[in-house]
Amino acid sequence: MHDIAEIDRYLLHAMPEAEKRQFEAECALRPDLRRQVTHQRQAHRMVRWFARDARREKLRDLHEVLLTEPTFRQTIEEIFR
Repeated sequence: MHDIAEIDRYLLHAMPEAEKRQFEAECALRPDLRRQVTHQRQAHRMVRWFARDARREKLRDLHEVLLTEPTFRQTIEEIFR
């Protein structure tokens, strides 16, 4: 059974080419391994989505802080006049 770290190495393109080909051949022969890879790929996507949402929230917070700062707001308004 392949462990999470090995599947991560495959998904993150961290395997040497020969090892990658061997892993892909094993995936072709083993439906259980393909399922593991699929589930782990989905987990990677979810992590990226959550990280993106967290960054978006931080940007919103920063935007709020900056726009309440009078000198910053005035500078921005002058730029776009």
